[in-house]
Amino acid sequence: MKRLLFTLLFIFAVSPAHAKNPCAKITPDSITRHVPVSGAIISKRNVNGICEVILKIRQEYVPVYVTPDFVIAGEMFQDKKQITKNIIDKLKEKNFILYRKRLDQCVSMKYKPQGDIKQTIYMITDPECTYCDRAAKKIKKIAGNYQAEVKIILHSVHGKAGRGKVIEAICRNLDFDQYTNKNWIEEDKTNEYQCGAGTERLKQTEKIIKKLGITGVPIFYLGGGKKIVGANMPALIKALNSEKLGVADAD
Repeated sequence: MKRLLFTLLFIFAVSPAHAKNPCAKITPDSITRHVPVSGAIISKRNVNGICEVILKIRQEYVPVYVTPDFVIAGEMFQDKKQITKNIIDKLKEKNFILYRKRLDQCVSMKYKPQGDIKQTIYMITDPECTYCDRAAKKIKKIAGNYQAEVKIILHSVHGKAGRGKVIEAICRNLDFDQYTNKNWIEEDKTNEYQCGAGTERLKQTEKIIKKLGITGVPIFYLGGGKKIVGANMPALIKALNSEKLGVADAD
C-alpha cells in the first residue's frame, strides 16, 4: 500500500520544473508551510523523483517527502526494501561515531576475550534490568566467538533507586564478572558506595544517552555505529557477522 501511495505521488508530483533536482528549492519554510513541525534538516536527497527530507526533532529522526505543493510523512518502500529506514540507520551510525569518544569516557568496565581484538561491542545496560541480565550472561561467549571487546556503559531507566545502583557499581570499581554475578546487589550497601566520581560519570553518560536518542536498555552498538535494540542476541550476532565480512546493509 505504501509503495502504491508513493508511486502515485511520483506520477503527480514530478514536473519538469523540479524533476532533475526535486530538493533544489526545499527549505524548512517549504515544510512548515504545509506541516507545523520544528526540526533541523539533516539530510536531503532525490528518491524516485521526490525530495526525501530527514528532520531531527527532539533527537528523533523523522522522514518526510516534500514537494512545493504538499508534504507526506512516512516511510518509502521499494522492491521489498525499506528505503527510508536505510538512510536513517546510516545517519544514526554517523551520529554515534560523532559521540563515540565521549561515550568511551563513560565506560565503567570492559571484557576482553583472549587473543587479538577484532571488533568492539558497546553495551548500555541497567543494573536493575532483567533483560540486560539475560544479555550479559550471553555476551562473553559471543565476544569470544568474534574476538570482540565489550565496553559496558551503565545507565538507569529505573529512577532515583536505579541511579543509586549505577553509582554504586561505578564507585565499587567492579569488574565485569563481579558486576554480572549480582552478589553486590544482594549486599544492599548502595548508600555506603556513593562517590563524586560515580555521580559525575553518570551525569556525563546521561548527556550522551540523550544525544544518541536512547530511551530504553539494553542497547548494543558496534564500533562502526550499527545499533541493536534490546536483548536481541541473534541480531547482535548477525551484525557482528556483517561487520566482520564488511557488509554495510545488514539489519
